[in-house]
Amino acid sequence: MNYINKTAKILLSNSLNRFSAWNDDRKIKVLVKTWDGFDNALWSNITGEKIAKLEKYAQFIFTFNKLDFIKNIKNADIVFSDSIETSVNNKKIKFIQVPLSGVDYIEKYKSLKGKIVTSRGLSSDLISEYVLTFILLQSKRINIIEDNMKNQKWEQSALLKEMKKNSDVKICVYGFGSVGKKIVENLSQLGFIIYIIDENYNNKIKNDTKIHFIKNLSEINGNIDFIVLAVPLTKKTKKMVDSKFIENIGENCCLINISRGEIINEKDLIYALKNNLLKSAVLDVVSNEPLLPSSELWNCPNLIITPHVAGNINLIKEQILERFINNVWAVIKGSSLIDGSI
Repeated sequence: MNYINKTAKILLSNSLNRFSAWNDDRKIKVLVKTWDGFDNALWSNITGEKIAKLEKYAQFIFTFNKLDFIKNIKNADIVFSDSIETSVNNKKIKFIQVPLSGVDYIEKYKSLKGKIVTSRGLSSDLISEYVLTFILLQSKRINIIEDNMKNQKWEQSALLKEMKKNSDVKICVYGFGSVGKKIVENLSQLGFIIYIIDENYNNKIKNDTKIHFIKNLSEINGNIDFIVLAVPLTKKTKKMVDSKFIENIGENCCLINISRGEIINEKDLIYALKNNLLKSAVLDVVSNEPLLPSSELWNCPNLIITPHVAGNINLIKEQILERFINNVWAVIKGSSLIDGSI
């Protein structure tokens, strides 16, 4: 959609530290953790040739257990690991890359501010597809159709009344980072009415007939059909979805959370679902994962829970390693690290 292209200037890449070109006589020491899904075979298959080109400037140290990793961390210049805390005391580190995307992981490590590279933005397509799937599932009432089939029930008239065409469906995307932008881009192409709420709201952005930047939910006329939570977990957003928030979005709304579980006050969500204060909810994340069998969420009506699979890391491992290799080159050449989209 042209609107998306017009606003491209605000969708800039987010770069971290810019380095002077590496002119040390010694090679850069690159420490790699090769377990928990990123084993040595994966590195060899995906990046073997690219690493070979780097070996003139860099020494790659592949570790296969925690003890080996800790022994080498103090001398490393660059690190690939999801164990950020192991790098805190290494003052000379250029950057540590983690195969994670949430900023909540970064906020804990102030001493490494500006040195942590994430997988931010790499799973945006996958998450957007997940959101679109459940919006279509509910707006076209596929869940009702499935229930009717199980009960051998031919119920046409009710479905014809409840189904909506895309151009009549109002969706609020709460958060306009890399994931939120991709969700808006894909939904806009299908003609949905979209409202965007983001703390970086800029009232100079010209609203489209189908895409509206707003400051809060009160600016939306009429009922919202869907609200998609795409905000990072911060002190400000923790448990922001409470009873008051749910009251504001209305009882005809479906809430979809693909961000972090702790953004929702789960007790308030459970109460709302059990008392028909919310039409439905789709959760790919919960506060405590894995979700225990004793959780009340399992017994909530009109709730779909998926086990944190929207941004399936297995499908983006190649891109994660590509980003890491490109950032090693960035240190060598004296350019900026790339950490995805803002």
